[in-house]
Amino acid sequence: MSEEKIARLLGLAAKAGSLTPGLDATLQGLENGEVKLVVLAQDAGRSTRRKIMLKTAQAECPLVEISSSENLTLWTGGNKWRAVLGVTDPGFANGIAAEAEAAARLEAK
Repeated sequence: MSEEKIARLLGLAAKAGSLTPGLDATLQGLENGEVKLVVLAQDAGRSTRRKIMLKTAQAECPLVEISSSENLTLWTGGNKWRAVLGVTDPGFANGIAAEAEAAARLEAK
């Protein structure tokens, strides 16, 4: 995956205040329609993964998986480990989704 581009977009989204940090805030954002895209670390716990998969399916919200919660935290300038974030800005959400799709097409070749 082109995680470098996704990392840059997530960093900008964090600076713009366009992220919901952590499971509870992201689930709440999904429920109220605020979250436009969810970013989930591949090393997220089973319970977190199950809750996010269920809620994103119910909300018809796109989901992008990235390599690790460590990277997710570093890219967004967080001081607490996060395995999941919600992106609330449609522009950032669309950009991240497009990068993830492009990377998936490259990996499939």
